[in-house]
Amino acid sequence: MEECIFCSIAAKKTPSFFIYEDNYVFACLDIQPANIGHVIVFPKRHISSILEAKNEETSSIIGTVRKVCLAMNACGITDFSIINQIGKSAGQRSPHTIIHIIPRHENDNIQISWTGKQFDKETFQKIQSMLTNAINKKEEKSEEKEKRIEKVISEKIPDYWT
Repeated sequence: MEECIFCSIAAKKTPSFFIYEDNYVFACLDIQPANIGHVIVFPKRHISSILEAKNEETSSIIGTVRKVCLAMNACGITDFSIINQIGKSAGQRSPHTIIHIIPRHENDNIQISWTGKQFDKETFQKIQSMLTNAINKKEEKSEEKEKRIEKVISEKIPDYWT
């Protein structure tokens, strides 16, 4: 099986125009940029979607995106698009998740737009309910997991430490 190009870049087996890295993330210039200065940020660990990222990876990805945007801003770039595509229908072409940071300027001929759709109030309420319920279930599972971990840890810590 052919190695993922982004894994190879992060491992420094494939050359890149390096911008930044930490324990979880790598950032470099895109070699097929939408605009000059187009940066890609991606996790060092091979994951196909941000949905697979661990919390520390997600924090690092978002923190790195912010650092790159601040650096661009320090270089005089005031407008940029931040894009992450998840799934084929959304335009994801790489098997590795990537966040694109694209510097923008007037008349750059980059089209990222859509015509807003109309839905009734009940549809919005249904989607709102589905999403908030899914978030709450995820948070409950996370809290349950933390409680189990705390219990295991507390059982292994001698009483004189507590």
